[in-house]
Amino acid sequence: MPCENIKDNVGTTAPVVRHLVGTTALGRPHTNKEETTMKTNKNHKKLNMFNLMAGYGMAMVLSLSMALPTFAAHDDEALPNTAAAITKILKTPIGTLVPDDITYEFIVTATGEDGGSPSENMPKFTQPFVIPFDGDQTLISTVGDVDTYYRESPDIFKNVTWPHAGVFEYHVMEVENSNLTAHPSALDPKEEMTYSKAEYTLKVYVVWDGTKLKITHIGALNIQDDDGDAIDPSKQEKLVVEPEGGENYAYSQMIFVNTYVKTNGKDEPEDPDNWTLEISKTVTGETGDTTYYFDFPITVTSPTLAPDKAEYRSYKAYVVEGTTVVTAPENHASVAGDKSITFQTGIPNIVKLKSGQSLVFVQTPVGTNYIVSETGVAGYAVKATVTYAGGTPGAWEEAKKAGDGLTLHDADNDVYKNKLYVGEGKNSADFTNHRGIIPPTGLGIDDFPFVLVIGLAGLSLLGFVIIKSRRGKYTQ
Repeated sequence: MPCENIKDNVGTTAPVVRHLVGTTALGRPHTNKEETTMKTNKNHKKLNMFNLMAGYGMAMVLSLSMALPTFAAHDDEALPNTAAAITKILKTPIGTLVPDDITYEFIVTATGEDGGSPSENMPKFTQPFVIPFDGDQTLISTVGDVDTYYRESPDIFKNVTWPHAGVFEYHVMEVENSNLTAHPSALDPKEEMTYSKAEYTLKVYVVWDGTKLKITHIGALNIQDDDGDAIDPSKQEKLVVEPEGGENYAYSQMIFVNTYVKTNGKDEPEDPDNWTLEISKTVTGETGDTTYYFDFPITVTSPTLAPDKAEYRSYKAYVVEGTTVVTAPENHASVAGDKSITFQTGIPNIVKLKSGQSLVFVQTPVGTNYIVSETGVAGYAVKATVTYAGGTPGAWEEAKKAGDGLTLHDADNDVYKNKLYVGEGKNSADFTNHRGIIPPTGLGIDDFPFVLVIGLAGLSLLGFVIIKSRRGKYTQ
């Protein structure tokens, strides 16, 4: 059997054993029968090789088709979420106490299965999901005059049994007015709740992992915002909806935002329990005039979250002595028939108060901002203290000197540098003016240090002249 060297496909030389055509391995010529048998055996070998390759091909196709739901079935917007939770965000004006019996309800509706309509076996939710705000909500932040809380639901698919591998589609929205019975807006104290109109779609991708059916991806999209406006598909982004927000968020991004505004008190100013804000005036001192009317420029501003309604654009206040409403023209030039003074939100209004009088507001929302000043009067030293939400009165803020006015709040103040708000419970700004004995010379006691300095300077000058004079006499 001859042996020759040939080059292989990479250019190297290798020995190759080759039979001579038409001869046996022993070198003799083949007979016709032997050649026919050899051709038949070669054909069988080719057929067996073809069948083997075809079998391998079918196995590969089956393997890829079984792996397809796990690795290729989900859309571009799907993320590897294996669970889904709903997050409720509640925003309130600063200082508002959240009622402990508020609940929020959500409807999850089956909308599609494997690209078609839902089958009878597709998991469905017959009862709303409920997120209670019973004291376990978390305060996220206080920004400006807004407090923001959140609470998250458990996994909404936790107890679902999937009928088969595939893609299941759902629609999620909030139930409106779910707290209307417990918190009707028509009663006092008045409460206003706005509900989210946001809507979400979920595509849930379920696969068989060899032992069980499980979720591998969830495609979540926000299709409508909290105000009920449709979101442009080009601006819809894939969302992380796993409980606790996965690795990058604190909570699921399937978020519904509500607001809650509470108005304290009734329009009954004779009852101090209805006073949401009191600004009082007291005059002290041997020469303090208790009949003098002091000017108070006052501005009240509605909370940012207050609904756009007439009752939140103006407020009522009354001047009282004790618990009796008074309507002296010296207090205010414009008094309504019910003895009230109207304050438009954000617009200053001047009220005059004498000792023993208070200006009291009723039915102001919690979180209302106010700025109050007293115009300075010669000879009077003014100071003020603030009480917030039924707490302990704060430290006294004093004017720099007698005759100066005082504004609460003011960035230059030593005590009340930050904005003042109406909280729940008693809220007040109490002003006290003091004027002591005025010396007969007409100089006030505040002028005494200056008089003393001038007198000492005069005595020093006189002493210097006398000494100088005596020295001159002795030298003569």
